[in-house]
Amino acid sequence: MTDLVQNRLGLGMATVMREPNAGRRERLLDAAYEQGFRYFDVAPIYGFGTAEAEIGKLVGRGATDLQVATKFGRDVTQAGSMIRRLQQPARWVARAVPGVRHAFRQTSGGVRSTDAPALDEFRANLDLSLAALRLDSVETYLSHEIEWSDEWTALWEQLRATDLPIKSIGISGSHSLLQSYPSTVVDGSPVMQLPLTDAHLDVQADVLYAAVSTLRTRFGALSADRAAVLDRWNLRSDTDDYAVTGLLVAAAIRRYPQARVLVGTTSVSHLAAFTREVPIWSESTSVDWRTVEADLFDVAGAIA
Repeated sequence: MTDLVQNRLGLGMATVMREPNAGRRERLLDAAYEQGFRYFDVAPIYGFGTAEAEIGKLVGRGATDLQVATKFGRDVTQAGSMIRRLQQPARWVARAVPGVRHAFRQTSGGVRSTDAPALDEFRANLDLSLAALRLDSVETYLSHEIEWSDEWTALWEQLRATDLPIKSIGISGSHSLLQSYPSTVVDGSPVMQLPLTDAHLDVQADVLYAAVSTLRTRFGALSADRAAVLDRWNLRSDTDDYAVTGLLVAAAIRRYPQARVLVGTTSVSHLAAFTREVPIWSESTSVDWRTVEADLFDVAGAIA
């Protein structure tokens, strides 16, 4: 186990739950715990309503020292419930038949935003999450890409004055979405979850940044001439994809020293690559980190 993995990386359950086989998900979560992951980012809607229970099973297998972030403000639609019951064959059909995939996306991917609940209902939903997670409290409770309203603001003020079994409450979403939130909500949130490509923007919080998949997308856009990009970063032209992914994670860690960087995968071998490659890249003095940062995060200047 490395301190770097334990203290700076988190596993994003949104990606893990794309693996439809329960046995493979279990092996992936066990491997993550064995390799030092202690921070898990989840939401009631992930896995169409089953992801929190997957973490609960991991806790039941002895992983009692987890730090868990879960979320509120979205729930599963009727279409999502159908996918949950038929997850493995439904995913195969959605991948194979473009029309099915499009129709599913038209339902917002099987989830929807909720209206602001009453405080008692909010606490009841938190209790449901804790029961599924088999935990007495959670590290972070995050709003989940909520379209904000006056009712949410009123609830937010109540939450600040209410004793809840959470360490911190925060907000998640794109920077453009969070710009629509009242300043009292944004300024009063000690935790924010943003896409890494938004992370260079000025935010006043102990920020929890979102998945490295955003960096892979950025790298993909850069890599029409992959060899030229690797050369610009002072990497060998034969650097493989696992190594590049490790470098992307290391770049995020270097750029945002206050952040928890979330990674996501459905592969045990890919997970092992994170824990193997990231510490190596983090110590590298040969990489042109200034150029990596400018390319990936669209910012200028050297890393302090």
